[in-house]
Amino acid sequence: MNRTILIVFSTLLFIIIGSFLYIQIYLGFHVDAIESTNETENFEYYYNDTLNKEEPAMSSTGTYPVTSSGIDLDALKEPEKKKPKNTSSKNDFTPKKVNTRLGSYQQLINRDYELPNDYQPDDLTEPEVRFSFYGSNDKRKLRKKAASALEELFTAAEESDCILYGVSGFRSYERQSTIYNQNLLKKGSEHTNLYSAKPGTSEHQSGLAIDVSSRSASLQLLENFGKTEEGLWLAKNCWKYGYILRYPEDKVTITGYAYEPWHIRYVGKKLAKYLYKHNLCLDEYYGYEAQTSTSKHTKKKK
Repeated sequence: MNRTILIVFSTLLFIIIGSFLYIQIYLGFHVDAIESTNETENFEYYYNDTLNKEEPAMSSTGTYPVTSSGIDLDALKEPEKKKPKNTSSKNDFTPKKVNTRLGSYQQLINRDYELPNDYQPDDLTEPEVRFSFYGSNDKRKLRKKAASALEELFTAAEESDCILYGVSGFRSYERQSTIYNQNLLKKGSEHTNLYSAKPGTSEHQSGLAIDVSSRSASLQLLENFGKTEEGLWLAKNCWKYGYILRYPEDKVTITGYAYEPWHIRYVGKKLAKYLYKHNLCLDEYYGYEAQTSTSKHTKKKK
């Protein structure tokens, strides 16, 4: 009798423990699947039709609220003896000749300096970093040197408790054409030309640019990302790994594009350090200034 009771009890205990573990595994996978779903494919079509308001966000731990007034900037600072200062001096700076060499890490790419229709880097590779989506996709790829630098950048960020995710890297001319044309159908030419780059004018085609985000920004491409711990860390440190924040908030009238705290571009460590030290954007370095200014009401998506 006692043996029978023991067997029944053991069986019930096994079922209860097994059920509990199954629920935990299922829920964990389900949450990750929701947060990292291929719905992020739509982020390439993300446009801000209204101003981004200061919205509450979550820290990398997913527990602490972060707002523009609630972030302790001093706590984010890291003591660095050789950190270059943002000391822009326009008086002693002479713009360099525009680099239009196809495939150069320092090549200027914008509305006036386009890439050929058939251009695709021959050294595209997938960096071993977190992405906001599952599955194989070309937008996981970057040029080899940029991919290696991104791995170092993401590792350094994680060591500072800032977890970054890749959202969209390489994008072919054909892919950009699809995005642009679909927006023409959905939004019309006037709206599309305000928010979407024409094929050949996107840095993503070079394989040197990538959009990144964090869970604190819901893995989306939002201006609010720039106010998160991860976004602040990225703006402050990406130059160390050869990347620049390509469209800074204080350079919109020069680049002609809206502020994009998520869009970083690989230019190499030497130039990245120089641009950061002198508070210059890439266009400014080459003496380029957009013909039309961009306000928060006229955002353009690259």
